[in-house]
Amino acid sequence: MNVVWFKRDLRLADHQPLAEAIALEDPVLLIYIIEPALLKNPHYRGRHWHFITQSLIDMNKSLAMLGTEIHILEGEPEKLLQALHHDTPIKKLLSYEETGLEVTFDRDLRVGKWCREQGIDWREFQTNGVERGRHNRKGWNRSWHQVMTADETRIDLAQLADKALKLPPRLAGARSSRLTAWSRVFAGGRVSGESGTRKLS
Repeated sequence: MNVVWFKRDLRLADHQPLAEAIALEDPVLLIYIIEPALLKNPHYRGRHWHFITQSLIDMNKSLAMLGTEIHILEGEPEKLLQALHHDTPIKKLLSYEETGLEVTFDRDLRVGKWCREQGIDWREFQTNGVERGRHNRKGWNRSWHQVMTADETRIDLAQLADKALKLPPRLAGARSSRLTAWSRVFAGGRVSGESGTRKLS
């Protein structure tokens, strides 16, 4: 199977990893991971989790009409991916690159190492004008312009009805129940912005 790992890219339109997964022949599992390190990170505050909660709920409402969903898991990404791989071998892990925070960069280094050890092809798509691994600015303007003016990636979501997989039963314990609790907190108007994630745990 192939796995689409949603991170900050919470949308079903103009999404290269999702389009790639649909174009490939193999079945696909859609996941979002609530990571312990991000729950503790001061950069992730109430308004961040509010946006994430709303986005995932809205995306899953759309996907429910196709009989599928983004499976919301909680835990360390490498351990969850290992459990998935043990149950159903992963051929490709598809995601966007994530830039901005050391905690997510370090996590991606660990996931990349794990993928190489397992022989899994992790395809990371550039998400903005930032290029990882660039050693100088030569050609940067041209590259930035290419990325930022690229045509929208068109996606035929209807194909997911036949391709998307259910979460393996042995991973049921990794499902996160936080979104349900958070949606109640946010519905009550309790969204913390400046003082961290208040009453979200």
